[in-house]
Amino acid sequence: MRIVPNTIINLAVVLFSVANCFADNEPPAPPPPTGPTPIGLPIDNGILLLLVIGLVFAFLQFKMSTKDKKTPM
Repeated sequence: MRIVPNTIINLAVVLFSVANCFADNEPPAPPPPTGPTPIGLPIDNGILLLLVIGLVFAFLQFKMSTKDKKTPM
């Protein structure tokens, strides 16, 4: 099957022009008011601990799955 470049180019032009029709021309919204930060638990401080726990869990799951498999004799 032969690919016709004109069809592909025409399709690309139509798709990009349709996306441009729906572009928003309104000015950006004002920034949120500044004030005290909301109360919550930041994940920034514990990301290394979560990574280590995930690696240990993955290692244990891998070990358990290989231990349970039957080996051929």
